[in-house]
Amino acid sequence: YFSLYVPDREKVLLVANEEVPEISLLYQDIFQAFDTKIISPRSIAGEDLSRFRSVVWVGLNSISSGLADRLGQFVKDGGSLMVFPGPKLEIEQINGLFSSLNVGSFAAAITSKEGKLVDQTDLNHPLFEGVFSENRSNRTFDAPVVYSYYPFTANNAAVQQTIMRLEDGNPFLQEIQTEKGRLFVFSTFPEAKWTDFQVKTSFAPVLFRLTQVMNQTQKVASGQELGAFVPKVVRVSSQELVRMKGPEDQEYIPEQYLQRGGLRLNFERLSLQPGNYQLVQSDSLLEKISFNISDAESKLAFIPPDALSQMLAQAGYGGIQVLPAEPDQLVSKIQTEKEGQPLWKYFLIGALLFLLVEVLLLKIKSA
Repeated sequence: YFSLYVPDREKVLLVANEEVPEISLLYQDIFQAFDTKIISPRSIAGEDLSRFRSVVWVGLNSISSGLADRLGQFVKDGGSLMVFPGPKLEIEQINGLFSSLNVGSFAAAITSKEGKLVDQTDLNHPLFEGVFSENRSNRTFDAPVVYSYYPFTANNAAVQQTIMRLEDGNPFLQEIQTEKGRLFVFSTFPEAKWTDFQVKTSFAPVLFRLTQVMNQTQKVASGQELGAFVPKVVRVSSQELVRMKGPEDQEYIPEQYLQRGGLRLNFERLSLQPGNYQLVQSDSLLEKISFNISDAESKLAFIPPDALSQMLAQAGYGGIQVLPAEPDQLVSKIQTEKEGQPLWKYFLIGALLFLLVEVLLLKIKSA
């Protein structure tokens, strides 16, 4: 049993610290697959981040310690965050957020009059799935040029991947996984003095696919093993009881506790059968979760012949002979036990020897 999560107009919070018309246009009028709310940084204090699957922050210049804690907890609880640093970035403040997530740090901005080309792009990353035709030889990426950027140094202890890289080796787009959430960090601000990324044909597809990936990271697949239950946190809109509806209309009520960012469910005391279950609050379907029997018994292992012989001897069955696991030897042994040791070969050899002796004697006598 398995379940796949298919998002339907997931809620996205776009925090626009610096006005970027290209991004606002995309999320307001073009990206109809998402329910996007656009606010200024001053309004984020009044937002319940748990209502959103992902946060896109454009032009992040400064961030208070309290907001950094909220964003950090949002990501740790399974949310996704995309960051475009602003032109007046307070590096120490943003690095404080990155430090709490243990992901890396920005350095002072670097400017290049000629610009740095994004010359390394991982086109095999899920971000580009469906963007190109199936013919890999025809895949070409409209790479941007960057004139100013903040070098990003990744923390080797975190699970990270550079999706797009500048020709000098610095990341242009970095993906970072931290606890249950995911971070996508750009190293430049999408404005003409900084880069031409926002006017490239690759801009809209990259942002659209990034937002899709961000919204699907939390519940791509949801499943557990019977007898080895793990508490699960679900996002809820009220404090009403969450029920589980299983196969054949069975209904269960798991232990549940309010936790920051959602409701924590514990399945240990439930006698569940294998199958797919619905998590329901009032009449709303929160999500589906699958439970399966452990496949440990299907993973066969064998005991070495010597160890098996020793075990049998200790159990009082020393007369049992352990045969090597080779089909030919096994067939031969069974045939011998059934029909006895065949002696006709030895008699045939003896007859041939007597015949040879007789021939030799005749030759000697005739001579």
